[in-house]
Amino acid sequence: MLWGAGHDAEGHTPYGPFAEALDGRLAGRSTGERARTGAEYPELAALLPSLGRVPARSGRSPEEERDRLFRATAGLLGELAAERPVVVVLDDLHAGDAGSFQLLGHLARRAPEGGRAWRFLATVRPEELSAADPRPQVLDLLIHQSRRPRSSCRGSPARPVRR
Repeated sequence: MLWGAGHDAEGHTPYGPFAEALDGRLAGRSTGERARTGAEYPELAALLPSLGRVPARSGRSPEEERDRLFRATAGLLGELAAERPVVVVLDDLHAGDAGSFQLLGHLARRAPEGGRAWRFLATVRPEELSAADPRPQVLDLLIHQSRRPRSSCRGSPARPVRR
């Protein structure tokens, strides 16, 4: 299981929930394994501190850079899922940036391709998003496309914990 979260206090760190989830998994690997991953997916070095130094920027457009980052992320998830099924938990996604929602959409659409064994669980507080915010539309589209139900949970009333 990979776990990452949006953090209101930090603002909208680009791809923050995914960076936290992937970097947490990679940090437990050997230096050699991280070096191999960084060499295979250099686009991820800027996103994942555990991979080491950031490569020099190329002359690519921001759209090309984003496409390469999304494909590299899918490649790395594919590698992880080949070892064992992967569940990516994205907690407090409402605090994530628009890029995190776009990356989620990209990865979720590719999960069924070739029987990839990765799934997503995202928690979102809709009241934290304005009606004009386009980010929830990504989630609505994914739910509609996958024909998976949306689950709602209300917070529990604050009560003391009995010991």
